[in-house]
Parts: sequence; C-alpha cells; structure tokens
Amino acid sequence: MKFLKKSYAYASLFGIFLTGAFTYSMLKTFVLSEAITTVKSSSNSTSTTTAKTATNATMTDTSYQDDNISINLTTKTVSNTKVYIADITVSSSEYLKTALA
Repeated sequence: MKFLKKSYAYASLFGIFLTGAFTYSMLKTFVLSEAITTVKSSSNSTSTTTAKTATNATMTDTSYQDDNISINLTTKTVSNTKVYIADITVSSSEYLKTALA
C-alpha cells in the first residue's frame, strides 16, 4: 500500500485504466472481427395486407390525390428562405407503414 501513498499514484492508475479501456474499444471497433447475425421474427402468425393500386389518381404540379392518399404541396417564404410544406393524408395507417418501410 506504500505505492498508493506516493503522490499522483491514483492519477497514474486511473490513466492506465483509461488508456486500456480506450485501446480495447478501438481494437473492438476497428480491428477485431465479430459475427453479426440477424434475429428472425418470433411471431408465428403474420398478417399480410397489400395496398390496392390507384385506379383514378389526379395529379397536378402541387397535388396528388387518389382513393387512399392525398398530398398537397404549398410554398411559403420564411426569413427569405423558400419552405415547401407537404400535407399528406392517408385513408389507412397501412399506407404510412408502406411509405416508411
């Protein structure tokens, strides 16, 4: 225990610990290879719904509308910056899930 009574002994031990931890994390990140696997879904029953194709879609320069989706684009100028705003309305949350997939 005489070693820990010397001045800066705790600081040197802490510095060695930090250096070792940093070296380990860098080696693990960039040098050591690790097998990455994907986990399969555990649910046995899956519901599959497909989106219907749009039969009568209306498109203009600033809007799109069909039976399930409506998109309106507007332009505003805020602080000398042109801002585009999209107002999107869907008939079912399934269409939103499809768009974000």
